[in-house]
Amino acid sequence: MKKKQLNLTSGPILRTLSELALPIMASSFLSTAYNITDMAWIGMLGSKAVAGVGVGGMYVWLSQGLSSLARMGGQVNMAHSLGRGDQKTAAGFVQAALQLTILFSLLVTLISMLFTNPLLQFFALNDAETYNSARIYMRITCGLILFSFLSQVLTGLFTAQGDSKTPLKANFFGLILNMILDPLLVLGVGPFPRLEVIGAAVATVTAQIVVLLILVAEILRDHGEANVLHKIRLLSRPDIILLDEPTNHLDIESIQWLEDFLIDNGQAVVVISHDRAFVDHITTRTIEVTMGRIYDYKVNYSQYLQLRKERREQQQKAYDEQQKFIAETKDFIERFKGTYSKTLQVQSRVKMLEKLEILEVADEKTPDGASAAIEEQIKEKEAERVRKVLKDSAYTIALAIDGKQMTSENFAEKIQGLGIRGESHICFLIGGSLGMSDSLLRQADERISFSKMTFPHQLMRVILLEQIYRGFRIIHHEPYHK
Repeated sequence: MKKKQLNLTSGPILRTLSELALPIMASSFLSTAYNITDMAWIGMLGSKAVAGVGVGGMYVWLSQGLSSLARMGGQVNMAHSLGRGDQKTAAGFVQAALQLTILFSLLVTLISMLFTNPLLQFFALNDAETYNSARIYMRITCGLILFSFLSQVLTGLFTAQGDSKTPLKANFFGLILNMILDPLLVLGVGPFPRLEVIGAAVATVTAQIVVLLILVAEILRDHGEANVLHKIRLLSRPDIILLDEPTNHLDIESIQWLEDFLIDNGQAVVVISHDRAFVDHITTRTIEVTMGRIYDYKVNYSQYLQLRKERREQQQKAYDEQQKFIAETKDFIERFKGTYSKTLQVQSRVKMLEKLEILEVADEKTPDGASAAIEEQIKEKEAERVRKVLKDSAYTIALAIDGKQMTSENFAEKIQGLGIRGESHICFLIGGSLGMSDSLLRQADERISFSKMTFPHQLMRVILLEQIYRGFRIIHHEPYHK
């Protein structure tokens, strides 16, 4: 039978809140009843035992603040995420709450074990029997506080997804068990030994363990879509593994084991290492970042070195030929720019270096009152349109407020330099009414700025065209308005 989860966002408010709140109130009462039950049976051992359990239980009560921190944080954020219909984020908050709970419980356990005597001395217990009772009760209950913490946090998380009845049933069963175990273990009824204070602590912890097991069993049993708790993994496998010099101080067998683990693990691995053999064995992809560019090789490190050598030889050859072409072209222009008979040839050479293409795409319509997230989506859509008309070989210059500012002479030199360098297509990018997407800005080869002020993109296009025209006038050594 499918379990019904309480929907807090629909139905009559009073009835919905009552269905949720009444089991919560009952669960809180049952948690208090644990201490009352313990004290009722401890009272039969005398006032010194009661005083000792009261002092030891004080630290159990104080530690509940840490449990509440994880419980309230996870419960509130999980409820908010479920209210938005975001189960993935809700599961993330559940996982974080449980991890934090385990961490806090281990911290309490460590402190209670190492500093039992200093903590009890704070109460100045002069009676040896009282002191011993407090010490025993504190070390057992605080030492095994993990089960109490997890039960409380799971109770809150069940409530956050609209189920407060399951924790009520679990806590009720735990209380009944505690009420049965207390007289058996404290007084030693039947075959059970008389454990006194130890018996009270063991009965409480045993009941808490059973409560936890019931809650976990319910989580595993209910595979419904609404049961977010079933989807969490405390130790989920990472999407990516980052390693920095992982083979340092490892022997050969350990390195071989690490290699096999990384190869068989199936996760993405990013590794930094000077161990060339290790890198060759585990990698199938090498990324080189150099001079503002990224080169992606689908090979291991040794093969990458060979391919890089070939690439650099080709680049050097292309660079040498380019420099030769630039020098010859500049020399021709300088020698014959004042010669009438060579005017057409000079202009032809200059035009070879002036290949310029301006592209324009339509604006994406922006709805009134659009949120920042919607605006980002619109800018990304516009960026995709731009990419469709961009040529792969184009040298892109983005107009951005944070770009480099330059004079008209500098701008002319930039255009001429790109042409001489062999850039056959230059594309200027101007953002739409919302600006330009971050991804498109990062894709640009260069950013320039005409002003720190913001202009309409239509006006910016006019200014750009005027500066391009002015730049060509400067390149041709023709008069221009200063």
